[in-house]
Amino acid sequence: MIKEAIATGSTVEEAKESAAKELEALGFTDDIQFEIIDLPKAKTFGLFGGCPAKVKAFVEIEEKPIEKVEKYQRFDRDKKPQRPVRPEKAKTERREEPDEAPLQTELKPFTDETKKAVADKGVAYITKLLDCMDVSATVKSGETESGATIMLEGDNLGVIVGRRGETLDALQYLTVLAANHGVDGYYRITLNTGNYREKREKTLQALARRMANQSLRTHRNMTLEPMNPFERRIVHTAVQDIDGVTSWSVGEEPFRKVVIGNKGNRGGRGNYRSDRGGRGGYDRQRFQSPAPTRESKQDLNDAPLYGKIEK
Repeated sequence: MIKEAIATGSTVEEAKESAAKELEALGFTDDIQFEIIDLPKAKTFGLFGGCPAKVKAFVEIEEKPIEKVEKYQRFDRDKKPQRPVRPEKAKTERREEPDEAPLQTELKPFTDETKKAVADKGVAYITKLLDCMDVSATVKSGETESGATIMLEGDNLGVIVGRRGETLDALQYLTVLAANHGVDGYYRITLNTGNYREKREKTLQALARRMANQSLRTHRNMTLEPMNPFERRIVHTAVQDIDGVTSWSVGEEPFRKVVIGNKGNRGGRGNYRSDRGGRGGYDRQRFQSPAPTRESKQDLNDAPLYGKIEK
């Protein structure tokens, strides 16, 4: 292998020095040989012709033989591949620890004083929150079997309810957190205005019955809109009283939905089947067109040539 460099100069020596510097820049400093390509020629009358000296410097490099690597190796069927030996893990003795006593998760029942204190905290919090919202309302509290109920009374309280009760649910969530803060346990508080909770419960029950009947008629699963756990429980309870259908929840909060379908179709898409079986079925009598009636020859002969003209 030869590395070379060609340079020019006014004299041969200058051309050699230039070519040698180019090879030195590449890292070749020893055993540099030169070859004169053109000798310098002077210009005629100092104006025309003439050319500089041209020299080629080169170095011969010994090539190292390239070892050929076999791309494919023969596979010996008789010789089994050796698996790498894994170092044995040191066996550790398992110590048996004594069973811990179960944690006491039962909460103590609330006393009347605690219930009243939690309800008063909820009333104070929602009152302050309504003042920040510039909403004028009268706040009253009462006790029920499931907890406390805070009623909001006033005019134009639709802004508190929001779309399908979303704002009212959000205010109730914040009120429950603030009222139960620092209390050992959980005391349920329901926020209501204008009997919205009762009206919403009746609406959901009617919706559940309507979707259940539609599922029985079409043999398909009916998916409702996302609901909170309280509203989903109302739908499940209403569906339990209807024979032939069941309900379950799918998805993750806050987009968890209720699905109503026939018993046996849970988890899949309901199939619409006719009495004959098969998907969709085919009712021959329903889709069969009536046979065309043929007129007698006598009626055709009695008919006028260009139709009947009434006077």
